[in-house]
Amino acid sequence: MRYLAVIDNATGATVLMTPEEAEALTAIDAHEITWAIEECGVCHSLDHTILDTRSEQDILAVG
Repeated sequence: MRYLAVIDNATGATVLMTPEEAEALTAIDAHEITWAIEECGVCHSLDHTILDTRSEQDILAVG
């Protein structure tokens, strides 16, 4: 399921992706993306910002 909003910091373009797709695009390990979002609510890099677009109920149902 594509639920990560991956934002290109240079252009502002946003694409919904799976963790694996985000990893391939950003070169950030999918587990690191997940960890950063869980700890900080967002995953930042120089080139991209990654947000989880799922609702709290969806996240709790999966976890």
